[in-house]
Amino acid sequence: MVGYTPYYVSGGVHLNTPRLLIASVPRSGSHGLEYILATNLEVKIVRNHPGLSTFNEKNVKIPAISIIRNPTDCISSWICMNEKSTGEQAEDDLKVFISNYSKAYEIGMDFAKRKATVIMKYESLSNHDLIVDFFKNKFNLQKISNSLSQEQYWQNGIKHEVESSKTHYRYDYVRSLLEKTDLNKINSLYLELFNRSEL
Repeated sequence: MVGYTPYYVSGGVHLNTPRLLIASVPRSGSHGLEYILATNLEVKIVRNHPGLSTFNEKNVKIPAISIIRNPTDCISSWICMNEKSTGEQAEDDLKVFISNYSKAYEIGMDFAKRKATVIMKYESLSNHDLIVDFFKNKFNLQKISNSLSQEQYWQNGIKHEVESSKTHYRYDYVRSLLEKTDLNKINSLYLELFNRSEL
């Protein structure tokens, strides 16, 4: 089951199981981190995106994890994934989309600065064992008996999720459009949090 509501939970089912919130901007690896944690540790995962209408910061009562990813990569990935389902967008529409995403990204980074218990780099998602050990120790979590190895993790479809936007035929065009766009403000936020990240 996959969803974007503030209360979507995956992982263990016991009432006393620890809970963690993954609060990151779209296309920054939330699904991948959720899958790693929920299939390896006794933890319930709540997932949502600061900056989108489904997110209400007042509902955040549990430790929050923010994954930070280069904004150009996030934006190009989200545009391409959307176009796979909605069709090709005109350049003017893409510029509006980029502006709206930039605002959402800024809100997401502001939330990470103020509220995140853990800030982690998108690139860390490729190190499955490091993630499991880090969160196990950070939150005193227990490993589950049927946990997945990194090879099993990739075989279960996450590799497709990560790579899918780069296979879109307009990926290079979208990237070239972004190179002409002023993203200095959100790039600065990204670099600030990159330097503060624990993982």
